[in-house]
Amino acid sequence: MKKVALLLITVLFLFACPGPDDVDKPNDPSNGNGSGGENPVGHKVSFDYANGSEIFVIQMEPNTSVLTEFPEDPVTGSSQYGDNFLGWFTVAQSQADYYDVEHRFDFSDIISSDITVYAHYSTKPVFKVEFDSAGGTPETYSAQYIFEGEGVVEPANAPVKPFQVLDAWTVESVPVDFTTFTVSADVTLQATYRNYLITFDVNGGKFLDDSTENQIFSANGDGMLADPIPQAADTCEIEGTDKVNFGWFLSEEGVLGALVNEQTVFSGDTTCLLNWVTDAQSANVGTLVAVSGGSFHWYEGAPDTEMVTVTPYYICDKEVTQETYANIMGENPSYFTDPDQSRYAGNGFNPFTRSNTNQRPVDSVTFYQAVQFCNQLSITEGFDPVYTVSGDSVVPDLSKNGYRLPTEAQWLWAAMSAEDKPERAFSGRESGLIVGNYSWHRGNCYDDNPWTMFQEADFGTKPVGSKNANALGLYDMSGNVWEWVFDYYGDRSFGENPCCTTAGVYRVLKGGSWHTDKDFFELNYRKKELPTFANYLYGIRVVRGANS
Repeated sequence: MKKVALLLITVLFLFACPGPDDVDKPNDPSNGNGSGGENPVGHKVSFDYANGSEIFVIQMEPNTSVLTEFPEDPVTGSSQYGDNFLGWFTVAQSQADYYDVEHRFDFSDIISSDITVYAHYSTKPVFKVEFDSAGGTPETYSAQYIFEGEGVVEPANAPVKPFQVLDAWTVESVPVDFTTFTVSADVTLQATYRNYLITFDVNGGKFLDDSTENQIFSANGDGMLADPIPQAADTCEIEGTDKVNFGWFLSEEGVLGALVNEQTVFSGDTTCLLNWVTDAQSANVGTLVAVSGGSFHWYEGAPDTEMVTVTPYYICDKEVTQETYANIMGENPSYFTDPDQSRYAGNGFNPFTRSNTNQRPVDSVTFYQAVQFCNQLSITEGFDPVYTVSGDSVVPDLSKNGYRLPTEAQWLWAAMSAEDKPERAFSGRESGLIVGNYSWHRGNCYDDNPWTMFQEADFGTKPVGSKNANALGLYDMSGNVWEWVFDYYGDRSFGENPCCTTAGVYRVLKGGSWHTDKDFFELNYRKKELPTFANYLYGIRVVRGANS
């Protein structure tokens, strides 16, 4: 019986106790208690008007945290610090004519305990200065409280808009000069904006109009140049050395960044520095000639609507030699090697020693071997490889600084010595010169008698650079070996840095060879070939981009 009674008492007790969901939570807005925490009495806020001599007290409602009742501001001060009321602060005033921003009390502040706030005074009035960013970022700025006749501090973090920067803080559309601006009333300063300003610094050279002063242009609403990039002279003498115009580059404190072109999107006011360079040197391929950019036509008489433009680049002054290829790739595929690899060696002709084979151009390379050589050369010299090769797919990344094959446009511009002369019969210094002074070709390279020419040690390719260079200092741009370029054999395109990348069957070779009749040296002529085909007439010349 006692056990039954005890069990009944326990059940009644459990029903009488509230569960966790039955407790009235003082911080829960749904129960009407506000958001100020459990405060059944209500906090007390004391407003000290004059160092304790006059105090106004507000008793807050229970469980509230924000004032809903406010004291009157003093009409006149009754303080040793002056008669101008500055506002309410969370600490007592300790000095005259000082606005204590750190301890300013705002009536929207959260009240979490009983507090006393203090009236501050000054001998001169203070005014509120606000900043309107007019839709910029940051959107809001802290107000400044400035004594009459004193200056305003310009915000350190200027607002911006997409592709625009602050032009000025204004009052009624008049720009504010913070060095002289003073306040005499509450005021709001409004931000106005402008597009980026792009400064072109010729860096010791001259513009085409012979001026040397910086030229400043405005970007458009998309952050790109609204006007064409200014043109400068192709060469100049700096520190007694002729240097080549290598184009405009982004510059930050004199340190060059990316190459600037018509598609460059700027991120703010920018200085573009003209990069004057000399030829570069490679421990493997020798001299890399700096070629300034320019515009030309694919053929004589082409309309200006079909203009081609190339940006600056480096191009090797000579074709890649057998020695260089073997050092980089660990093998030499060339036909004209030492000892003799002639296919006639087994047909009654005795093998013989060829002369200067290390300095002859590498031959018998496919397009894919040429690409792989470029990548390996880049790795050897610490540059980033340009090509990603997967099966028969070759994808260039021109943002990389490594070696690559020239495009047909780059090759032609270099062969023309950076002049718009596509009709030239060969790559010499000027028209009317003797082709044999600049190239190895069928007319000066071998005897047409097949029974004797294969028995000559000098038959075939010749040492690179053994003829005259063109006006840029490039050798064998006509003759010796055909040179692979990156383009597919297809319709040529126009504009800036064109390259036929539409997948096709054939790739392009340029320049002719020792076996070519000189009539095929016309600079505009192009040869097509399967990229997998190797021939003792085919070789390599490499380039690097201006970003290298």
